[in-house]
Amino acid sequence: MSIDWNEPNMKDFGEYAIIVKNPKEFIRRIDNAISNQNYQYICGDVNYHPMTLNNKPVNNKHSMTLGLDKPVLVKDFLKRSKKIDYDAFDKCDYYKNQNEWRIVVNNGVADEQPLRINVGNLSDIIEKVDRRDLANKMRELFLGFEVSPMEKEYYGNISRTEMKEVFYRLGENKGNLMVNIG
Repeated sequence: MSIDWNEPNMKDFGEYAIIVKNPKEFIRRIDNAISNQNYQYICGDVNYHPMTLNNKPVNNKHSMTLGLDKPVLVKDFLKRSKKIDYDAFDKCDYYKNQNEWRIVVNNGVADEQPLRINVGNLSDIIEKVDRRDLANKMRELFLGFEVSPMEKEYYGNISRTEMKEVFYRLGENKGNLMVNIG
């Protein structure tokens, strides 16, 4: 088994990491907690895409992202542009080292406040580790075991397409336009 770890990248994410030892049970508990609130949710891997210019990848390391001060109407923007297929599970490949897994929840309220959901005690299926000890802890936990990745699927009680549409309606079909320059 090989564990390749670039610890300096973790400095941007805080002091601790969490190792989920039983991902299927973790998802089951998330499902129970969120479904009990009658919220919609979906969780899964983030997809990383290259920046493009005229539908061609741009490999320029020097760039900046600009955004408009005011939201635009999504339906008006879509009339002038090709179809947008990105959602909360899509990100520029500049961030692919993050290798994110996300949980997207719709509680029916259009605000930017943190949403807290009590999933109960997870100490039997997760382990909190100081980020500097993460590689050693993973070796200790998984040495001699076959580590298989979770399936490349999304889990939840709503599809990605449906969640995107719900968020458009919740945001009154307005969105922020971001442009990459460079």
